Order: sequence, then C-alpha cells, then structure tokens
Amino acid sequence: MKKTCHKTDLKCMEVLFCLFSLLTGCSSSAEEEPAVLPDMPKASLYKVAVIMPLSDISAKEKCERTVAWAQETIYGLLAGDEHNVQLDVEWYNENTEDMEQLAGRLAYREDLYAIIGPYASQNVEIIARECAVSHKPLIAPTASSADLVRLYAQEGFFWSLVETDISQCETLLSIALEEGCRRVSLIASNDIYGQTFTDWFAFQANELGMSVDKVLQYNPDHLAEIMQDALSTSPEALICIPGKPEDVKKMLGQYDKNSSTRLLFSDNAFQASVIEACGDLAEEIEGVGVCADPETGFDIAYKVRFGEEPTWEAYLYDATFLTLMAAFDLQVNGGTDMNTSMRKMTVFNEDSYKQQGAWMPGLLWINILGIKTQNYTCLNGASGLLSFDKNVYTNVLHSTYCHWLIYRKNFLILDYHTTDGSHRTNANLAGWNWKKEKEQEFDSGLKEPEYPPLQDKWAVIIAASHGWSNYRHQADALSFYQLLKQQGYDDDHIVLIEEDDIASHPSNFDPGKIYISPDGTDVYEGAVIDYKLSELIPADLTDIFCGNSSDRLPHIISPDEHDNVLVFWSGHGMQGNMLWGDTDSFSYQQAVELFDKLHQQRKYRKMLWFVETCYAGSVAKACEGIPGIMCMTAAGEWETSKPDIPYKSVWLSNRFTHSLLSELYKQPDISLRELYYSLFRSTVGSHVQVYNEKEYGSVYKNNMKEHL
Repeated sequence: MKKTCHKTDLKCMEVLFCLFSLLTGCSSSAEEEPAVLPDMPKASLYKVAVIMPLSDISAKEKCERTVAWAQETIYGLLAGDEHNVQLDVEWYNENTEDMEQLAGRLAYREDLYAIIGPYASQNVEIIARECAVSHKPLIAPTASSADLVRLYAQEGFFWSLVETDISQCETLLSIALEEGCRRVSLIASNDIYGQTFTDWFAFQANELGMSVDKVLQYNPDHLAEIMQDALSTSPEALICIPGKPEDVKKMLGQYDKNSSTRLLFSDNAFQASVIEACGDLAEEIEGVGVCADPETGFDIAYKVRFGEEPTWEAYLYDATFLTLMAAFDLQVNGGTDMNTSMRKMTVFNEDSYKQQGAWMPGLLWINILGIKTQNYTCLNGASGLLSFDKNVYTNVLHSTYCHWLIYRKNFLILDYHTTDGSHRTNANLAGWNWKKEKEQEFDSGLKEPEYPPLQDKWAVIIAASHGWSNYRHQADALSFYQLLKQQGYDDDHIVLIEEDDIASHPSNFDPGKIYISPDGTDVYEGAVIDYKLSELIPADLTDIFCGNSSDRLPHIISPDEHDNVLVFWSGHGMQGNMLWGDTDSFSYQQAVELFDKLHQQRKYRKMLWFVETCYAGSVAKACEGIPGIMCMTAAGEWETSKPDIPYKSVWLSNRFTHSLLSELYKQPDISLRELYYSLFRSTVGSHVQVYNEKEYGSVYKNNMKEHL
C-alpha cells in the first residue's frame, strides 16, 4: 500500500479556484443557499433514479446539492450547445423503500436511462439482481463488496466507482502495521459489506507478516457480546467493520480507551452521523474512508461552495457526472444504451488526458471535444481518474483512502493512501489478484513410511450444501466425480453425496444440466448419486468410511490396509466446523475421532482429502499425527475460500477446486509438490495448505496416480 501525503501548492490552488469561481459562479459564503438549477429550455432531459439514504436531513441536503452541482456544471459548460443535456432526477430513500419492490419497478422501466445508487452494498445487490436481467445501467457511487463487483462486473451494466474493499482492508492493515501492530483481530458485520473484510483479512494479514487472533462476524442483536469477545485477547489492533453507522456506538460502548488495543474503523464510520450519535465516545477514534484524491481539488471546492468538509460526496458527484457525459454522447452520436457510451469514456488509453481537476469547466471541454469528434479520452472525475478495468470495463481501478481521526467532533485527515505499488499482481477487478509470498515449505529429504502394496482405490465425494445460490459446490463435486470415472473408477467404488436440487431447479439456465464453466460439458450427465445430503447426518460418515452397511446406509466403501482412499469435500465452513446443510456440521473433534478410528481399524493404506470450504484448515488439521492421512485445503485456519466463474448471477465453481480439476485432468500423475505449487499460485485470496505431510510421505515422491 503506497502512502501519499499530498501537500498541494496553495498558490496554485488559489489560482485554480479563481478560474473555477469565474466559470461556475460559485461563492465562498457558507451562509448561501445550495445552488438551484437554472431553467433548462434547451437541454434534452434523461430520466434517472437516484437512490440514497435520505432520512437524515443533513444527508439529504448533501446528496441533493451534490447532484445539482454536477448538473449545473455540465449545463453551464454546454450553454447554447444544441446537444445540451440534463438529468430528470427521481429521488428514492433507501432507508425507507422496500428494495425488492423498488428494484422490480425501476429495472424494467423503458423511460428510465440509469439508476444511481444505492449507498449500501446490501441494497445495491438487490437492485443489481434485476438490472442484470434488464441491463439497466447501475452506477454505484460507494458499493465496494468484492463479491458484488465480481459477480456483476462482467455483465456490462454495473458501474462501481470505488475499488472493492479488498483494497480498504489492505489499507487498514497497512496503517496498523505502520503503527507497530503485529497481532490483529477483526470484527465485521455479517452482511455483504462485512463479508469482503472477513474473506480477505486473515489472508492479507498473513502476507503482511501479521498474526491473527480472531475473525468474528456479528449480527446487530449480539454486537455487544461479540465485541467483548474480539477484545478479550487484547490484540494490538482491532479492525472494526460496522454494518451501519449506528453500530459504531455499540462497539465503542464495550471499549476501554485506556486499553492497549487500538481500534481502526472502516468507511462506514466516516460519516457525520457517527459523531452526532456517539458524542464524546467518538473522540480520538480513527479509521479509513474512501475520499477524493486531494489533487483533484474537489475537497477544497466543496468547502468553498458549501462551507463544510465533504466525506464521500465526490463519488456521488462522479456518478452524476458520468451519467451526464454518457447522455451527452447519446445526444451527439446517437444510440440509446448508456452502458456503451460509458464504456467509451472510462477505459484508459495512452491518449487519455491526465490533468487532475479536469472535472471542472475550465478543463472539461477537452472531454467534451473528444465526445464530439469520437476521439474519446478517459474521464477525470472529482474523485480521481475514472479508469476502469480493461477486461470487464465496469470496475474502477484506483481509489484514494484517507486516514482520519475524530478530534473535537470533527474529522481530522491525517494522511492519504492509494493502492499504487500494492501487493496485487495486476489491477484486474480492483485488487482481486494478490501476489502471494507465504508459500509452505516441505522437507525434500523426508524418509518415506513403509506401505503395503496397493491393491484397490476408493473415493467419497461430498457436496455439503444445497440451494441454487450454492450451485458451485454440487457442480464441483460432480466434476470431481466425472474425473474419477474418466480415470477408471466404477460407481461401486465411489460414494457420491449431494442434495441433487440444482439440475431441476427453476432458476437453471440449462434445465437438467450442470456446468463448472460456461463453455464446459455437462457434469451432471450419467452421475450416480448415492445419498441426498438431507438423508444423512455427519455421524453417518463413520459407517460409510468404515464399511458398515445397513438398510439405511446401503452405499459404503470397503477399503482395508492395502487400499487408497480419496476424499473431496465442497461446501461452507466456519471456525472448527465444515457445515452440513444449514443446521448441522462436521466438527474438528468429529474429524479427530473419525481419523483415529479409521487408523485403528486399518481402513486405508493412504488417505488423501481435498477440502474446499472456508476455514478448512481449522478442521483438516485434525489429521496431524495420524499415519497415512494427508489433507490439502483451499484455505487456512482463519481464511475463507473464494468462488469463481460468475455466470448469470451465480458462481459455477470455486477457485481452488477449478484449479485442482484443471491440473488433474491435464496431469493425473502430477506429484503432490507440483500440485501444491500450482494451486498455491492460482488460488487467490487464501493460502492452500497441506496438513500431515510428515506422516503421509514426501510430497516430492508421492503423486496423484496412486489415487486416480
């Protein structure tokens, strides 16, 4: 994370703002009423919906005047131009609207050109589901959930104006590290906003050389007790991710300012309402917030115009600005699809005009001229360069974060941070790809245990979830099943467990078929499913693995000390548990008991597990110390595994498993060391882990052919 402390030349800024004032007629008076749009008889109107949190009078005023300011700037610049445009704005309060109903109303309206907002990621997700169908442009000023961006960015309608919270999480940890904090914990809201931090916190902390005490999620009803739990180990820094501004007060209510733990808050605390709600409790708390790059001049212009400091208003300004420029392109060059027009103006090229402050009338004419001549350059917005991902177009690549402190009931900006020079391998999808350095080391000279000759091979495949949203778990399990069939396994030697509710699901885009990639083959074809997940409980695994058949459990494996056993498990996980559907789980202790029993009864020669769940290492480590068993997991003890291959608003696969299958289809005899190294490089957002290598055998000498 690159730290940039901008000390702008005040003389230059004064000159710039004199020019700005002349061109826009802005006033330095803090008493002046917010600008009212002038009459617009010659402007073509484009109807848009703006969804923002408007219950608070102050927030409502900030939103309305920011949108009006962008409108006034474009109108004044294009005054007298036959192609002048303005937005006919419909306002909606996301605090009071039924988002499901609103999404259904707005997404399919033919008279509506675009939707700006909402503010909160969880509300954007609801609107995005409908816009994905209608392809209505959705411009999200502040939504930063990584899953939200990854799921919809490639659909070409979703325009996210800030980087994902992968970058914000990196910023928070970098600040903690700069301040000497090496032992850290996380408390995050249990929603789509908090999920990005939960997904990436432990992984990034590991890469930065920090140790993790706890990763906790909370629901508002239990926030106080979860906060106490987070503070119980006295971490040097506690990263706090409030789902709503009002949650900050509950967090601070459990915090002793004299403790050794330092609190760092995310951008949901970077709001004036937090200071109002928390009062003295908020004094001297610090955190991070997305903000305008100070070199654009927006913060100073805003303060000159409205008499107060902005927080995230630059992003609402840019959402309006981008929409207006797209409308102007439609007016000049024809067409009806704003998505196409936005794409022309947001993909960076070497000819792009890079002058900061180009959102102001004095410099904006360059972009206007580019549109008129169809010589498009990337827009410079109030927040910074609006440069979007060149592959999927609709995700901005660079954001600026301020490190703030609340002092005397005001936000004091300490410094600014950008993501230039960060750990990412490239800018694709705003920080999704990280360069990993914490590779696991193995003993190349490890003495090989003595095993009897191999006679037979068995496999158990488990997709431990159900429902359409968990499509990927059953798809991956079926693909693993097809791999085994291709390698010569018969169905009598495979136990396949999955709910089997995807192929015939009403949402299935290809009824009766299941895929792990859009152009792949049907992995459901010919599959023999032995048990539905709901027919079993985790305790039944002992009988299935030990070969104890019964009327209720007719399908089992029957290995002995001469046979190898291969296990693939895909589903959800939490600390110390691999979930079994929604209400049950296979715990670390159950794993210890199962592994020990299988060893005592000599029910395997070698047993290899591949586990694709969040926090997989917290259960897989149960194999440590038991001869002949090894586990390879998608994620470490405090990490989450990541979905992959978004298609039609669902995930088709998981990143670890997709990479695993690709390698095994190409090289079924790959060494375990080569397999680990390949998966380590290709699995993003978590560290692939190997457990119990010393009791299994050298990963250099053992290969997958023993199991395939």
